[in-house]
Amino acid sequence: LNHRTIQGLNMNKKINTISYYDQYSKNYDSFYSNIQKHKMMLLMSYMPKSELIFDLGGGTGIFSEFTNVPVINIDISSKMIRFGLKTRKYLSIAADLESLPIRKNSINSFVSFTAYQNTKNLNLSIKKLKITLTDNSKGILTLLTKSQAANQIENIFSKYDILHEKIPTKTEDISYLIEL
Repeated sequence: LNHRTIQGLNMNKKINTISYYDQYSKNYDSFYSNIQKHKMMLLMSYMPKSELIFDLGGGTGIFSEFTNVPVINIDISSKMIRFGLKTRKYLSIAADLESLPIRKNSINSFVSFTAYQNTKNLNLSIKKLKITLTDNSKGILTLLTKSQAANQIENIFSKYDILHEKIPTKTEDISYLIEL
């Protein structure tokens, strides 16, 4: 496979991901909100105090229910964002985690619940995250334990000098506290 073919395959995977989440946007909360809320409740004590939190891959914005500070929800599916805005209040950006439209050194606090395993290039996604983080930034990142990304993530964190600590939870996710 040449470089152009690989790029095309990755674009097709992104389009499939967007289509999948667009299709399930109206039913996402009924299928997954209890699972996501359980994870969020378990991890809230690890959340750093902040005046603004970025929710990376935040879908319908469930996390915005767990904090009193403004949330900027970034998700690849504009339909997920629009559906969530019917019942929740948050700022939103429809964007891909592999090309975050955020200035360098501007994210101080973030959460990401089971989103990064859906990226097509985990290495690139984490590299882009690192670029946007400020010194002393903190966040929570979870991945499905059974995902391929869960096997790669610690090496990628180390590659980009991202301090990470596993957070013990009894969920289907592997969870990390991230610090720069």
